[in-house]
Amino acid sequence: MAEATLVFDNSEGWLPTEFTEVAVTRRAFRSGENQYLINGRRVRLKDVAQLTASLGQSHVVVGQGLVGTAAGGDLRLPGGQLAAWWQQEGPARLWIVDTGTAQPVRAVTSETLSAVLGPAAWTPDGTGLTAEVALSDDDHDQVLAAADGSGEQPLVTGPGRQVGATISPDGTRLAYATNEGRKDYDILVRDLAGGEAVAITDFPGRDATPRWSIR
Repeated sequence: MAEATLVFDNSEGWLPTEFTEVAVTRRAFRSGENQYLINGRRVRLKDVAQLTASLGQSHVVVGQGLVGTAAGGDLRLPGGQLAAWWQQEGPARLWIVDTGTAQPVRAVTSETLSAVLGPAAWTPDGTGLTAEVALSDDDHDQVLAAADGSGEQPLVTGPGRQVGATISPDGTRLAYATNEGRKDYDILVRDLAGGEAVAITDFPGRDATPRWSIR
């Protein structure tokens, strides 16, 4: 068994719990089973997600060996390019990065685009990235940015926040989460070519970060 614990100082009450110190633990077993604990008590993964939803940032459970990549805001295409969101002056932008020099090579989102937020995701064919852009605090859209820097196009628009857009491995469907101006989020799926999106979750709380399986 492997076990890791994160301890949060909650003395200012920024997490929705009465505890002033919060320990979040994950246990991974050889069988593939995972256990999650909050302050030593067994909980569901969804309970951990709901606890950290107030942070106001996208989050995901990260696989073994990928912590450094996620923490750096980097997105690696296996055997290919590396993309990262970068902010120096003005809004953050997505860049292709030279892994040898750790320097940005070219921007894949334009200067006129509103701030780009993480995480982004490569398209299955490696020609583009889906990215979340902030039009205002409560209005976020998703764009599809070409990896060659030739520009971006709207992917998901609408009222409220559209987050976590990801394209299926066969390149035909799009999944994303939206709150449509409400407090709660639901996950929707639609054909990438267009058409009406279908809600596939309707749970209380935040349903976010959809991910397709590789096969």
